[in-house]
Amino acid sequence: MISNALGAVVESYVPGRIRVRLPRERRDTSVLSEVASILAGVDGIKSVKTNEITGSILVEYDADAINVEELIALGKTANLIDDFDLSGTGTSTKSEFPPTSATARSILAGFRAVDRMVHELSRGLLDAKTIMPLTLFGISLRNYLRSPQRSPVPWYTLLWYAYSTFMQWNRPGRTTTDRANSTSPG
Repeated sequence: MISNALGAVVESYVPGRIRVRLPRERRDTSVLSEVASILAGVDGIKSVKTNEITGSILVEYDADAINVEELIALGKTANLIDDFDLSGTGTSTKSEFPPTSATARSILAGFRAVDRMVHELSRGLLDAKTIMPLTLFGISLRNYLRSPQRSPVPWYTLLWYAYSTFMQWNRPGRTTTDRANSTSPG
């Protein structure tokens, strides 16, 4: 067991894979080696990869042998993880970020209002989280068919933004409640 709490944060998880990130002040080879050796000895863990520069610990595990709740409980017991909420948001209950400003809340409220309006006008068929990536995709396709050399923004950049935006705003596993409370538009 690690003597002092490391303050790691669960950054992401899907069945079979979990990524934990250490705070900057705890990112050294000896700590990462100790964490890796502890985790490697757990039944059901296939591999542990660490990165001293980013403080990342990537654990691949057999989801049939061990579940994410057991891994997080193990991390808390070993003083690796401070606190984590498994309510479906995939976020730590401790935040490294300051509270949202009034300006940011106003902008988000505006995005949510537009999202509701699009949802109502399309009778539930579309929302802003779908229209935005589709618009970027359409512009990308137009730029590609027109002439890739004449566009100020290359078609493949717009295509990447369309894909990235759609996947970020429509992540699998997020519930409607999670999406309504997220900081993304809509």
